Amino acid sequence: MKVPRINVRYLLLAGIVLMIFDNIIDRISVILGRKAQEKIKTDIVRKDIEIEDISREVYANVDTNYLLVRYGVNEFLEQDPAPQDKRKMKIRNDEIPVETRYLSQSNTIEATIPFRIHRNFPTEFKFFLQVEDAGELKNIRDEFGASPSCESASISDSLEDRVYILLDEFKTTETPEGFKNNVVYPK
Repeated sequence: MKVPRINVRYLLLAGIVLMIFDNIIDRISVILGRKAQEKIKTDIVRKDIEIEDISREVYANVDTNYLLVRYGVNEFLEQDPAPQDKRKMKIRNDEIPVETRYLSQSNTIEATIPFRIHRNFPTEFKFFLQVEDAGELKNIRDEFGASPSCESASISDSLEDRVYILLDEFKTTETPEGFKNNVVYPK
């Protein structure tokens, strides 16, 4: 039986062509306004939460959102995942609105979070408030920080009208930069 002879140069050339093609596809996706990660298989899961002890005045002064930080968490990245998985775990920082309503009788905000949950990796996120009156930023941070539903509340270092919230209901993870985010896991 004769074994076919493979020229190493052709294999190297094929590998280089594949790397260039993959890079071109990623760049085109970004140029078109779509991140290459949009091909990621996710499920939309609606999660209802309650944030207690929030006054109507504070509720009227904020828009609620969450930041989809990334799929995967730092612990996964430290395990040196495959290149295609590493691409899926890039920082996304997609801002996604959250539906809310205020319950006057209990001073509670009911929120429905439409999570885009990866089918294989945890989803790292951070709940945040877009504050309309920046003069109320500290009061809003303090009121949400005192809520039994929130682990902590902090004012953004880079955006002057934003308060980040860690929700008690979800596990947390810490980024290499020292930021804490909530995590939701696939089912």
